[in-house]
Formats: sequence, structure tokens, C-alpha cells
Amino acid sequence: MQEKQNLSLTELNVSRLGAIVKILKDTSHYHSSKFADSDIDLLLNLLRSWPIAMIFPVIDIIRMIVLHPDGAILLNKHFEAENDIIVEVIKKVTVSPTIPANLLTSIRAVTNLFRNSCYSIIIIHK
Repeated sequence: MQEKQNLSLTELNVSRLGAIVKILKDTSHYHSSKFADSDIDLLLNLLRSWPIAMIFPVIDIIRMIVLHPDGAILLNKHFEAENDIIVEVIKKVTVSPTIPANLLTSIRAVTNLFRNSCYSIIIIHK
């Protein structure tokens, strides 16, 4: 029971996730919309802490943030500071038994890295 409580989101986190999704849906304002560092922190913490069976929505949101101009810059800062986050995620989603949706969406997220030149250093070194 206590383990499930640790997985629940605070009201603030639910609100931030809603704001993140709203920004991602509004593609016509990608040139001017911004994410907060705390948004990326939240997503990466969920990615690390949630069980593999629950992380699909987080992987999917990150897949889209990679394509957002401001999201790409912020995410890249975190990738540079936490060198192993990409490898961590790949290891996490490929552990048996694999969940096909997590695997496919993770592959899509990594593929999206190739669409933005700010990730070139990371791609080359991973």
C-alpha cells in the first residue's frame, strides 16, 4: 500500500503535467511556448521512479518534448548534466519481460533526437 502512495502524483504535479500536455498540443505556438526546468525534472523523475508498467505516458510526453524547440533545449541540458539518462531508459524498457508499447515509443523518442541538431553531441557519444 505504501509503495502505491509513493507512485501517486501531487496536485501540483498533475497540474504541471496538464500544462505540459497543453503546450505540446498547441503546435502553432511552438515558436513562443516555453517549459520550466521543473517540468523536465518532473518527467525525468517519473521516468526513473515509476515501474515499467506505468511509464508509457511519460515516455510518450518526452518523445514529443524532444520535438519542441524549447523542450529540446531544456531536455538537452538535462541529458548533458545526467549523461546516463538515455541509457537508463533504454535499459529500463528492454528488461524482460518487455512491454511492446514502451519499447516502440522509446525507439520513437530516440529517433526524434535525430530531428534536432542540439542532440548531435549526445547521439555521437552514446
